Amino acid sequence: MNNGVIYARYSSSSQDEQTIEMQLKKCHEYAESKGINIIKEYIDEAKTGRNANRNGLQAILKDSETRVFKYVIIYMTDRYFRNALDALNFKELLKKNGVELLYTYETFDDTPFGKYMETMSYANAQLYSDMFSVKIRDGLARNAREFKTIGNNIPFGFKTIDKNIVIDEDKAPYVKMIFEMFVDGKKMKEIYCHLNALGVKTKRNGKFNKSSIGRILHNKFYIGTYVFKGNETPNAIPRIIDDDLFNKAQKLLEKHKQAPAASRAKREYLLTGKMYCGYCGEKLIGYSGTSKTKTLYTYYKCKNATKKNNCKLKAIQKDYIEDLVFKEVKKVLNDKIIDDIIKEIVNICDKDNDTYQLKVLNKAIKDNQKKNDNLVEAIAECANNVMRKQFYSKLEELNNQKIMLEEQLREEEKKHIKITARQVKFFLNKIKNSKANNYESMKRVINTFVNKVILYEDYIRIILNIQDTTIDVDIDTINHAKSSFKDAYSPPFLYLTVDFQQFFIL
Repeated sequence: MNNGVIYARYSSSSQDEQTIEMQLKKCHEYAESKGINIIKEYIDEAKTGRNANRNGLQAILKDSETRVFKYVIIYMTDRYFRNALDALNFKELLKKNGVELLYTYETFDDTPFGKYMETMSYANAQLYSDMFSVKIRDGLARNAREFKTIGNNIPFGFKTIDKNIVIDEDKAPYVKMIFEMFVDGKKMKEIYCHLNALGVKTKRNGKFNKSSIGRILHNKFYIGTYVFKGNETPNAIPRIIDDDLFNKAQKLLEKHKQAPAASRAKREYLLTGKMYCGYCGEKLIGYSGTSKTKTLYTYYKCKNATKKNNCKLKAIQKDYIEDLVFKEVKKVLNDKIIDDIIKEIVNICDKDNDTYQLKVLNKAIKDNQKKNDNLVEAIAECANNVMRKQFYSKLEELNNQKIMLEEQLREEEKKHIKITARQVKFFLNKIKNSKANNYESMKRVINTFVNKVILYEDYIRIILNIQDTTIDVDIDTINHAKSSFKDAYSPPFLYLTVDFQQFFIL
């Protein structure tokens, strides 16, 4: 079977279907050159690459389970994801279904350094996205300093005139009614059912529910306080509710809080997709549960441990095993290994730094601009209306062509980021010197260097992306570590005798 599918995406109104057409064209050309038979195209329009729950991507993942195609072809990595961790996790899910990711302009082999360069490519896409987000936030901050609207964040009961926030006289009375009903002892369900019965619509023209009522009751905009990024400015906008009514509502909301925050906390399991059972080969999944005393427990457990075959591997504490893997990996990062990695990465970057395509695109843009200038001059000198219309049509065609060329140039430039030995050394030394109590450092180390963790009850095997390095940690080391962490952790393997209310986290 040599079937494949194509995935294309554009992110916003600044791009359009021409961007999609260009991606599809390049992907089809690539597939033809590789002898791959394309059976379907998946497209996400006006969808950000930071969101993993895109319809097109999720459809690919679902269809990959049927195993009717072997390849997913994408124009470039940033069309796929602008979040490095999401990209790697999604690729792992496709790989489990026997599907390989291919890129028209980028090639990553299956060597440790190939995997590293692929990770760096995802990281660069995320860096670009993060920098773009900073620019947007700067623009929003300017509006915030003047207490003006920021996107669609204006709450129900307000409206805008020339970006200034003013009271919506038609809806403000309903805001006051919500607060008064809640303070009088009405439940949120009674409130939103009453509003829906009256035919009142939310800011997004939908029906009210518990969440929408809760957002209104918590919102300080209604007492004239402008809130942006946690900064509050009292008396900056018109108020709908007086302080006394608002404060009474806040006291009731605090009183109605249920389950302790700790039991509701979302936890990220750093070894998800990387850790396997040494007995049955199945993946370990992150779980959490609360005891009768409302203490939160987080751990990894073999998927087969909950099935009929009842794998014998016991659950192991999340913090314990993640901390152990992190520390063992750091031990391997000696000066010789770091120097070898630096040389290899710089060598790969130098080999891949072919700027021919950049020159071709820059020349095409220059030629386009020259034609554009000549056409503008021709329009200025032409007195024939029929000819002028034809010139304008040609001018629009040239402008559309320029947009496509500039988009291709931006994509090509991303592939030519110069990585120096000094930069790589700084990155690796930062990882080497990171502390176990720094969550982001642990995450970076595990995502970059850990290929696979195989867990037994008497030892742990850690397989790295560094020169096929394998680390074996035997039971003696585990017992020693356990005694070192006895104040912070209970034994690493959990004998689940408490009454857990279990639920999936991942």
